[in-house]
Amino acid sequence: MSARAKSSLHGAGKSRSKDPHGPPIMAGLLFCSKAAFCQSYQLNMTILRRYLIVAIWLALPVLFIFLLFNRPPAAFADSVKFGMDINSIDVQESSGIKPDYGMFWIGSWTLSSGWGGPDKLLETAVKKGVSPVIQFYYWGDDISINCVENGCWSSLHNTWKNKQNWQTLAVQLTDHLNKKMRGKQAVIILETEFNKGNITNYEPFDDYLAEKARFIKSKYPAAKVVVGFGNWGSSDWSNFDESVGASDMVSIQALRGSTHNNIESYRSVADSTLTAARMLKSIFGKPILISDVALSSYPTWSHEKHQTDALRDFFANLDSFKAQGVAGLIYRTYKDNPSANTANYYGEGERYWGLAKADGSPKPAWFVWKDGIKAERSVSVRKTNTPPPAPEPETQPEEQQEQKQQTMRVNFELSPNINKWWAEVWMGNNPGPVWVDMRIENGQWLKMDKTNWGSWAKNMYIEPGSNVTFRVINTQNNETILTREYNWLQ
Repeated sequence: MSARAKSSLHGAGKSRSKDPHGPPIMAGLLFCSKAAFCQSYQLNMTILRRYLIVAIWLALPVLFIFLLFNRPPAAFADSVKFGMDINSIDVQESSGIKPDYGMFWIGSWTLSSGWGGPDKLLETAVKKGVSPVIQFYYWGDDISINCVENGCWSSLHNTWKNKQNWQTLAVQLTDHLNKKMRGKQAVIILETEFNKGNITNYEPFDDYLAEKARFIKSKYPAAKVVVGFGNWGSSDWSNFDESVGASDMVSIQALRGSTHNNIESYRSVADSTLTAARMLKSIFGKPILISDVALSSYPTWSHEKHQTDALRDFFANLDSFKAQGVAGLIYRTYKDNPSANTANYYGEGERYWGLAKADGSPKPAWFVWKDGIKAERSVSVRKTNTPPPAPEPETQPEEQQEQKQQTMRVNFELSPNINKWWAEVWMGNNPGPVWVDMRIENGQWLKMDKTNWGSWAKNMYIEPGSNVTFRVINTQNNETILTREYNWLQ
C-alpha cells in the first residue's frame, strides 16, 4: 500500500480543507456537530470506497464472460460461395458452375520443393477470376506441444519441423502473394484441424496462431485469414479466442471414410457439421467456412451411394447452414488420386475423395454437387431480381377479388408412384406458367422438373418419415403457394 493510501486510511480523522471525492462528503460534514461524528463519517466513506473498488474488480471477469458469450450473432448469409481444388476450375466452368474458390495446400514440403507449383496455381486463380484458398498446413498430424516448442522429425513429410521454419513458410507465402496476386483476395486457412492431442488446451499456441494471422494480414492486407478447426473437442474451441479475434473467419472440416467411420457416422456428417457451425457461431460470432468436405467412396460401389447421400444432405440443409453464418462450402477434390499417400489418416480411403474417378468419369455425387450449386445460385438470383409486388388498391371489385383467388388456387396431389428415391406431384387444374420446388424439413428449396406426362418430379433420396413441403410459384406475377407438410411414405 502506498504512503498516500496509508495516510488516507490512518489519518481519516484529520481535518481537510477540501474533499476530493465531491459533494456527498461535503454535505455530510455540514451536519457534523462533533469531531467524533465527522471522523466516523469520513472513515466509513473510505471503507465504502474500498469495498466499491473490490466489487468492481470482482465484477470484471463476470462482465468479460458475458461479453464473450453474448456477442452479436454472425450475419445470415444470403448466399453460399462454392469451390473445389484449383485444378478443377475448367471442368466446373464447362458444367455451368464456375467456382468462387480454388483450393490448394502448402506445407513443410513447400520449403524443399519450392514455389514453382504454387506460383502457377496463383496465376491460374488470377487468370480465371477465382479466389485462391490456401491451406497453410505446416504442423499437420505431427502437431504437439513438444513438436511446436522443441521441434520434431516428421516421418510423414520427411523433414524437421520447428517454429522457425513455420515462420519461414509464412514469410515466403506473403512474398509470393504480393508477386502473383497483386492485391487480389486470397483466403488463408491456418493449420486446419490443429486442435488435437495436447495442443487443445495449450494457450501459447493460441498466441502463436494469432501472431501468424497478424503477420500475414500485415504483409498482404488483401488476405482473409481463417482459423481451421477439426470437428471434435468443441468444449476447447474457446481456448483459441485470441487467434480467432486476429482472423477474419473460422472454418470447420467434414471428412468421412469407411476406413475410420461406420455408416451411421458417415451419413450423419452434414448434421454433425451443422452442429459444429452452431457451436462456432455461439462462441465466436464470425463468418464460417466449411473448408474441407471430403467423402471417400472407398471400398465399393455401395460407398458411392453413401458419398452421394451424404453430400446431398449438405445442400438439403443449406438454409440452416446459412442461418449459422456459413458463407462458403469447399469440396476437397474433383478426381480420385491413385497416388495419394496412404500413410495419412484414412489410409486407402485417401485415394477416393473425388466426385469423379481417376479417369475423369463422374460419380453420382458429382451431379448432386453440380445441381445443388445451380439450385442455390438460382434462388439467390430470384431473391436479387424479383421486384417488390405493386401496391394493391384498398378496395377491389368483387370480380377482380374472385379472379385473384382463382389464380392462387391449385389442385395439388402426390403421385401414387412416390418412393424414397422419387418425388412426384400432380396439379389437377391448369395453374398457368409455374415452377414447382420442394424442400425436405427446413432445408433448401430444390427445383422439380416437368415430366413428359405432365407431372413435376425430382429424383433424389428422401428419408422415410421426413417432412416434405412443396411450393408452386407463378412465373408471371411471382404469386406463391405452399402445400402442407407431407410425412414422407408414412
